[in-house]
Amino acid sequence: MKTASIKLCMIMLLTFSLEAMGDDNNPNSVRTLMKDCGSEQAVNRYYCLGYVAGILHGFGIKLVDESNEAIREPLFCPSERVTADQASQIFINWAEQNPEQWNADTWMGVVNALIEVYPCDRE
Repeated sequence: MKTASIKLCMIMLLTFSLEAMGDDNNPNSVRTLMKDCGSEQAVNRYYCLGYVAGILHGFGIKLVDESNEAIREPLFCPSERVTADQASQIFINWAEQNPEQWNADTWMGVVNALIEVYPCDRE
């Protein structure tokens, strides 16, 4: 029974991995994340939401050192709180309008989508 359960888990993981790779065989492409974000499968949708939330928190903040000097400014600047659902929809919209970017790295697509919608005033 234990062996059968392990085999079943391995088959499911392989199936999800192959599906996540999509047609372009790049699991880290804009195209693949766009498919995950629009997926009906919960595992793919939650992967998208977690990925986008990580980008929101990682690139949307100002980093400072011990003396409060800026190490890095945020890359995008929303005027109000943005949820992972909202950010994933922003990404989907951007990706659909930019098919030439579908083979780009996933993180670049999400960042570019958020910069486009929430640019920072750098004056």
